[in-house]
Amino acid sequence: MKNAILRLKQINIEVAAVSLACALLVGFLLLSAFNSFKTYRIGIAVGPPNSETYVMMHALKTVAEKRFPRIEITLHETVGSKDNLERLRLGTSMMATAQGNLPVSVEARRVAVLFENQFHLFVHKNSTIQQFWDLKGRKVALPSFPEDKEDSWDDQFGAFMYTARHFGLDYGDFTFVGNNDEAAGTAFTVGPSEAEAVFRIRPPHNASIAVLAGNVKMRFIPIPEADAIHIERLGYSPAKIVKGSYKGSGREVNVGKGQADKSAEKPAEKPAATVSKATSAAAIASADRDVSPVPASDIDTLGVKVNLLAREDMDPEPVRLLLQVLMEMRPELAAAAAKQEAHAPMAVLFGSVSQPTSRVGFEPPLHAGASTYFSPVSVPFVVEHANSFTAVILALLLVAAGWIVKGRLRGAEQVAQANGQNRRIMELMEEARTSTSDRQIEPIRTEMLAIFSTAVSDLTEARITKESFQSFQSIWSVGYEAIRARRRAIRVWEGSTNNKR
Repeated sequence: MKNAILRLKQINIEVAAVSLACALLVGFLLLSAFNSFKTYRIGIAVGPPNSETYVMMHALKTVAEKRFPRIEITLHETVGSKDNLERLRLGTSMMATAQGNLPVSVEARRVAVLFENQFHLFVHKNSTIQQFWDLKGRKVALPSFPEDKEDSWDDQFGAFMYTARHFGLDYGDFTFVGNNDEAAGTAFTVGPSEAEAVFRIRPPHNASIAVLAGNVKMRFIPIPEADAIHIERLGYSPAKIVKGSYKGSGREVNVGKGQADKSAEKPAEKPAATVSKATSAAAIASADRDVSPVPASDIDTLGVKVNLLAREDMDPEPVRLLLQVLMEMRPELAAAAAKQEAHAPMAVLFGSVSQPTSRVGFEPPLHAGASTYFSPVSVPFVVEHANSFTAVILALLLVAAGWIVKGRLRGAEQVAQANGQNRRIMELMEEARTSTSDRQIEPIRTEMLAIFSTAVSDLTEARITKESFQSFQSIWSVGYEAIRARRRAIRVWEGSTNNKR
């Protein structure tokens, strides 16, 4: 009896283990399904509208959401890199674009290099300005910010002031013109009386600078000592504005009415009789429009990388997916950017997207999702599909455990059946021992035979095992023989009693 109870307890433990395995399998399958259909909502701080970073991230949003419906991107418009980095630090944006010269918080991780901005400093072609320090006391077409609020300076103005201070100049040495880039460019187009120089931080072949180059004869001013500046500020690196980046300008800015009048009073030379009027017109047009390359030779300047960053705690999977779009779907990205005519010139920037190089200075480390994309580890097939294999193994274990428990339960039922029969035999033996007449013992004998018949039927129907039947048979034989002996004893006693009468 005690063994049967212990066996039932063991079976209960096995049933509990199978139930736990079922729960784990269901939980694993639910988790896998959740991850398969999980939506990644990503906020990206992108800078001001119509900026290069805004246009690129807007195209990324368009293509990524189309290719991967689980990704939902929200673009956060800001005033520039400093604002972007602050949003990244606070967690109000999970990703951000920022120039590489700015310090970042410990939460930031690099994802990709989007492009390189270059310092563009140019003046009118006939200007006396030859070097950066010649700008002292001049009018510079550059949107400015209050001197005492340096933290509010945008990327462009901050870069200009850093360069100026390197050459011994400061805020008060310049007169800044224009409330924005457009107004500053207009002032430069009017002439030296309004603005003598322009400073811009833009990628190579920038459209806005190309427009100025097409309207005004200008020349670039080199920024020397780039290597020394790089040592001071590792985010800035030597760069070159290559020859012919911008085509020649269309006209020379008028510097005075007198010169124009003198030019008009000068008699024109009589063309040769062999030269046609059409040829003369073409020659005049060619002379009027200078199509020489701008700049005429490579110009030394500074460059600064524009990075795409993500918070360290951002899920690696959406970062990997976005990198897949940036690196492998560039034609689609360029087409998405070019849908708006004003943004079409910026589509070429997707060709500049690259993998972040080894860390320089205070650059943050690579994001885990970027590491997964750029440095994929060769994973065995079983490991790569670990989720599927785990589900299959759990399912097989569950089936096997179910069969085992079913067999154990069936065995327990068989044991219980045999034990019940054995207990009844013991009870009948006790009843036979206390019987005093053949009439009392006959039903006991009859039930014993019925029990044996039931046991044989149970063995035939596999409701008990052979071992259980053999054990039962031994006990039944002893009990039946005891009953027969008691019956004989009762008959002998009854016979002797009758003889005495």
